[in-house]
Amino acid sequence: CLVPICSLDGVAVITIEGIGSESKGYHQLQEDLASCDGSQCGYCSPGMVMNMYSLLSAGDSANSQAPDIPTVEGRLQGNICRCTGYRSIYSAFRKSVHRIPAATATATAEAPVPSISPSVLGQTAADSPDKSLWFNPVSLADVWPLLDKYGTNRIQLTVGGTSAGIVKYYSGFGSEATQPQVYINLRRVPEINGISSGDSSGVTFGASVSLSTMITTLAALSTEHANLQPLVRHLHLVAHWQVRDQASWAGNVMVCKKYPA
Repeated sequence: CLVPICSLDGVAVITIEGIGSESKGYHQLQEDLASCDGSQCGYCSPGMVMNMYSLLSAGDSANSQAPDIPTVEGRLQGNICRCTGYRSIYSAFRKSVHRIPAATATATAEAPVPSISPSVLGQTAADSPDKSLWFNPVSLADVWPLLDKYGTNRIQLTVGGTSAGIVKYYSGFGSEATQPQVYINLRRVPEINGISSGDSSGVTFGASVSLSTMITTLAALSTEHANLQPLVRHLHLVAHWQVRDQASWAGNVMVCKKYPA
């Protein structure tokens, strides 16, 4: 629910049924959650499982160590459970992370991966209720013509789009005059999605680098540059992992600038 559906054009999506089901057998994560009594009403269970599946699938299971307990529990910051209680859920996933080869399984390899045609602009959502347009450019060369063509419209440059869940509560957002008419998704633009660093020049982050990637990079650099540690601690206070994995640092700054506390 955090990802705009138009941004998924050309993306393979793995669902809870995609990693395991009654008909084809349950995934190790699903079995561990059930065996540890980590599910009651079941409403939150798919999100819990997929969040942990994402964590375990992100690394190279053949060479990486199991995530430690603080990492496992920290990943569940954005998953709300109102009936089971977190102790049994934590117990289930503590067990799962020590079975990394089994826990990651092969669902990712089985998922179809659509090909993305280079320099093709995806125009979608033209028939949506608000008649907005959505574009998925794959280079800066694709972005400039869009800005020229729709420069007189209300344009929103977006990467994760996660702010949609909170800005609706800010004063003035609900008026029609504030609603974007054109969305330009910058996630697939490589020119602004890179990181460069040097001994004397510091580190430079492209505008669409995610908050999670920024945290990981700065945390690694902070072992030699202690002045970065307060920034890493502060960034951990921004939302939770599901949001930080999607949201860009520049987008977060712009939301704060447009809607100051």
